[in-house]
Amino acid sequence: MADDFKFGTPLTHDMISKFNASIQPQRMIAESIAAEQDCMMRQVVQEVGEQGYQNRKRIQEAMERTAHNTDVTNERLEKMIDQQSSYIELLEKANETLQKQLETGQKRLEILQDIFASGEDGVLVEKELMNLIKKEIDETHPLWEYIKDKGGDIAEAGATAGFPVLYGAFKAYLQSKGIMLP
Repeated sequence: MADDFKFGTPLTHDMISKFNASIQPQRMIAESIAAEQDCMMRQVVQEVGEQGYQNRKRIQEAMERTAHNTDVTNERLEKMIDQQSSYIELLEKANETLQKQLETGQKRLEILQDIFASGEDGVLVEKELMNLIKKEIDETHPLWEYIKDKGGDIAEAGATAGFPVLYGAFKAYLQSKGIMLP
Protein backbone atom coordinates (compact mmCIF):
# COMPACT_ATOMS: atom_id res chain seq x y z
CA MET A 1 0.00 0.00 0.00
CA ALA A 2 2.88 2.35 0.63
CA ASP A 3 3.75 1.94 -2.98
CA ASP A 4 0.32 3.06 -4.04
CA PHE A 5 0.72 6.45 -2.45
CA LYS A 6 3.42 8.59 -3.83
CA PHE A 7 3.74 12.28 -3.59
CA GLY A 8 2.64 14.08 -6.65
CA THR A 9 0.36 11.26 -7.81
CA PRO A 10 -3.26 12.25 -8.01
CA LEU A 11 -5.53 10.47 -5.55
CA THR A 12 -8.18 8.33 -7.02
CA HIS A 13 -11.31 7.11 -5.42
CA ASP A 14 -9.79 3.68 -5.10
CA MET A 15 -6.75 5.02 -3.41
CA ILE A 16 -8.81 6.94 -0.93
CA SER A 17 -10.84 3.83 -0.16
CA LYS A 18 -7.68 1.80 0.38
CA PHE A 19 -6.25 4.53 2.56
CA ASN A 20 -9.44 4.68 4.62
CA ALA A 21 -9.48 0.91 4.94
CA SER A 22 -5.86 0.85 6.11
CA ILE A 23 -6.42 3.49 8.79
CA GLN A 24 -9.77 2.17 9.91
CA PRO A 25 -8.35 -0.08 12.67
CA GLN A 26 -6.19 2.76 13.91
CA ARG A 27 -9.16 5.10 13.85
CA MET A 28 -11.24 2.59 15.78
CA ILE A 29 -8.48 2.20 18.35
CA ALA A 30 -8.14 5.98 18.61
CA GLU A 31 -11.91 6.41 18.94
CA SER A 32 -12.01 3.63 21.52
CA ILE A 33 -9.20 5.28 23.48
CA ALA A 34 -10.92 8.66 23.16
CA ALA A 35 -14.22 7.17 24.33
CA GLU A 36 -12.48 5.45 27.24
CA GLN A 37 -10.68 8.69 28.16
CA ASP A 38 -13.98 10.57 27.89
CA CYS A 39 -15.65 8.01 30.17
CA MET A 40 -12.76 8.16 32.65
CA MET A 41 -12.82 11.95 32.53
CA ARG A 42 -16.56 11.99 33.21
CA GLN A 43 -16.04 9.56 36.08
CA VAL A 44 -13.22 11.69 37.57
CA VAL A 45 -15.29 14.87 37.15
CA GLN A 46 -18.27 13.14 38.76
CA GLU A 47 -16.13 11.91 41.69
CA VAL A 48 -14.54 15.33 42.15
CA GLY A 49 -17.96 16.94 41.95
CA GLU A 50 -19.36 14.48 44.51
CA GLN A 51 -16.43 15.10 46.85
CA GLY A 52 -16.89 18.84 46.44
CA TYR A 53 -20.59 18.49 47.15
CA GLN A 54 -19.92 16.36 50.25
CA ASN A 55 -17.29 18.86 51.46
CA ARG A 56 -19.67 21.79 50.97
CA LYS A 57 -22.39 19.82 52.73
CA ARG A 58 -20.12 19.06 55.72
CA ILE A 59 -19.00 22.70 55.87
CA GLN A 60 -22.63 23.88 55.76
CA GLU A 61 -23.62 21.44 58.53
CA ALA A 62 -20.63 22.53 60.64
CA MET A 63 -21.58 26.19 60.13
CA GLU A 64 -25.18 25.43 61.13
CA ARG A 65 -24.03 23.57 64.28
CA THR A 66 -21.70 26.45 65.11
CA ALA A 67 -24.52 28.97 64.64
CA HIS A 68 -26.84 26.88 66.83
CA ASN A 69 -24.18 26.48 69.54
CA THR A 70 -23.50 30.22 69.38
CA ASP A 71 -27.22 30.95 69.82
CA VAL A 72 -27.45 28.58 72.80
CA THR A 73 -24.31 30.10 74.34
CA ASN A 74 -25.65 33.64 73.80
CA GLU A 75 -28.97 32.72 75.44
CA ARG A 76 -27.15 31.24 78.43
CA LEU A 77 -24.91 34.29 78.71
CA GLU A 78 -27.93 36.59 78.57
CA LYS A 79 -29.57 34.61 81.39
CA MET A 80 -26.36 34.74 83.42
CA ILE A 81 -26.06 38.48 82.84
CA ASP A 82 -29.70 38.97 83.89
CA GLN A 83 -29.15 36.88 87.02
CA GLN A 84 -25.94 38.75 87.84
CA SER A 85 -27.72 42.07 87.28
CA SER A 86 -30.52 41.01 89.63
CA TYR A 87 -27.97 39.86 92.19
CA ILE A 88 -26.07 43.15 91.90
CA GLU A 89 -29.32 45.09 92.36
CA LEU A 90 -30.12 42.99 95.43
CA LEU A 91 -26.66 43.64 96.85
CA GLU A 92 -26.98 47.36 96.12
CA LYS A 93 -30.33 47.47 97.95
CA ALA A 94 -28.86 45.52 100.86
CA ASN A 95 -25.91 47.90 100.89
CA GLU A 96 -28.25 50.90 100.91
CA THR A 97 -30.21 49.38 103.81
CA LEU A 98 -27.04 48.65 105.74
CA GLN A 99 -25.75 52.15 105.00
CA LYS A 100 -28.98 53.65 106.36
CA GLN A 101 -28.78 51.44 109.43
CA LEU A 102 -25.18 52.50 109.95
CA GLU A 103 -26.11 56.16 109.63
CA THR A 104 -28.96 55.69 112.11
CA GLY A 105 -26.65 53.84 114.49
CA GLN A 106 -24.06 56.62 114.21
CA LYS A 107 -26.70 59.27 114.93
CA ARG A 108 -27.84 57.32 117.97
CA LEU A 109 -24.25 56.92 119.13
CA GLU A 110 -23.66 60.65 118.71
CA ILE A 111 -26.76 61.36 120.79
CA LEU A 112 -25.59 58.97 123.50
CA GLN A 113 -22.13 60.48 123.43
CA ASP A 114 -23.63 63.95 123.68
CA ILE A 115 -25.76 62.88 126.62
CA PHE A 116 -23.04 61.08 128.54
CA ALA A 117 -20.07 63.22 127.59
CA SER A 118 -21.75 66.58 128.02
CA GLY A 119 -20.49 67.18 131.51
CA GLU A 120 -24.00 68.17 132.56
CA ASP A 121 -25.05 67.08 135.96
CA GLY A 122 -27.04 63.90 136.42
CA VAL A 123 -30.40 65.69 136.86
CA LEU A 124 -30.31 67.21 133.36
CA VAL A 125 -29.34 63.87 131.85
CA GLU A 126 -32.10 62.17 133.84
CA LYS A 127 -34.68 64.69 132.60
CA GLU A 128 -33.53 64.21 129.03
CA LEU A 129 -33.81 60.43 129.42
CA MET A 130 -37.28 60.82 130.90
CA ASN A 131 -38.34 62.96 127.94
CA LEU A 132 -36.98 60.34 125.56
CA ILE A 133 -38.78 57.57 127.42
CA LYS A 134 -41.98 59.61 127.44
CA LYS A 135 -41.80 59.90 123.65
CA GLU A 136 -41.39 56.13 123.32
CA ILE A 137 -44.33 55.04 125.51
CA ASP A 138 -48.03 55.89 125.66
CA GLU A 139 -50.59 56.02 128.46
CA THR A 140 -51.19 52.25 128.32
CA HIS A 141 -47.59 51.54 129.29
CA PRO A 142 -47.03 50.66 132.99
CA LEU A 143 -44.40 53.40 133.38
CA TRP A 144 -46.71 56.13 132.02
CA GLU A 145 -48.01 57.21 135.39
CA TYR A 146 -44.49 57.23 136.72
CA ILE A 147 -43.09 59.31 133.85
CA LYS A 148 -46.00 61.58 132.76
CA ASP A 149 -45.52 64.35 135.31
CA LYS A 150 -42.16 65.97 135.02
CA GLY A 151 -43.05 68.83 137.36
CA GLY A 152 -41.27 67.51 140.42
CA ASP A 153 -43.97 65.50 142.23
CA ILE A 154 -43.35 62.28 144.09
CA ALA A 155 -43.47 60.13 140.92
CA GLU A 156 -40.71 62.14 139.35
CA ALA A 157 -38.74 62.15 142.54
CA GLY A 158 -38.96 58.36 142.62
CA ALA A 159 -37.92 58.11 138.98
CA THR A 160 -35.18 60.67 139.45
CA ALA A 161 -33.88 58.79 142.41
CA GLY A 162 -33.64 55.64 140.30
CA PHE A 163 -32.03 57.25 137.25
CA PRO A 164 -28.51 57.56 138.65
CA VAL A 165 -28.51 53.81 139.15
CA LEU A 166 -29.88 53.27 135.63
CA TYR A 167 -27.40 55.80 134.26
CA GLY A 168 -24.44 54.03 135.85
CA ALA A 169 -25.67 50.63 134.71
CA PHE A 170 -26.33 51.90 131.19
CA LYS A 171 -22.88 53.49 130.98
CA ALA A 172 -21.23 50.29 132.23
CA TYR A 173 -23.22 48.25 129.69
CA LEU A 174 -22.13 50.50 126.80
CA GLN A 175 -18.52 50.27 127.93
CA SER A 176 -18.76 46.48 128.03
CA LYS A 177 -19.81 46.62 124.38
CA GLY A 178 -16.79 48.72 123.41
CA ILE A 179 -18.44 52.15 123.52
CA MET A 180 -16.17 54.15 125.79
CA LEU A 181 -17.74 57.17 127.42
CA PRO A 182 -15.73 59.82 129.25
